Amino acid sequence: STDKEDKILEKYCNKHSIKFFQGSKDNVIKRYIDAAKKFKVNTIIRITGDCPEISNEITNILLNKHLKTNSDYTVAKNSPIGFSGEILNLSSLKKIIKKKPRAYLSEYMTYYFTNNSKIFKLNFVNLPKYMQKKYRMTIDYKKDLIFFKELYKCFEKEKIKFNFKNLKLIINKYKYLNNINSNLKLTYKTDKKLIDKINKDTIIFEK
Repeated sequence: STDKEDKILEKYCNKHSIKFFQGSKDNVIKRYIDAAKKFKVNTIIRITGDCPEISNEITNILLNKHLKTNSDYTVAKNSPIGFSGEILNLSSLKKIIKKKPRAYLSEYMTYYFTNNSKIFKLNFVNLPKYMQKKYRMTIDYKKDLIFFKELYKCFEKEKIKFNFKNLKLIINKYKYLNNINSNLKLTYKTDKKLIDKINKDTIIFEK
């Protein structure tokens, strides 16, 4: 965002010649729309900052299914937590912002789609069985950070690149890894007050 605390990200992108966009801090949907316009993008792969390792294999499956089915929103049904992005269309985001200009709680963008199945064409993809693992690949808590630090140490030790097949190999070999953070819960799926608020703010009523 354009917020002062994100200055460090701007500096990093400039230093490494990474194309970037800065926009609204709170209205995430508007930020996506403005970024998509700037880079002339119509189909968006959404990856959030708390998921540092997204599977290319899963993303390619989702993108192909999204384009083949001409969907508004595509997500994996049974991906490991934090290991899969979402595919969505710029036109769908524009439809949301037209109905909900302030887009409250749009950091939970998923629910603007899943709570409005009569408006959007949703595509829930079944992944191949070998990808249906209960790994926790997101950073919400300190234990998650410890997990990733330990995971990277194991990858360095084995001298192999990061992909789905090798992740499975590492977690099977170093059994302690999954015990670090596998018991942690996702607040947006367990906190009833938050769930009620998200549902209330993300439902779109067509006139």
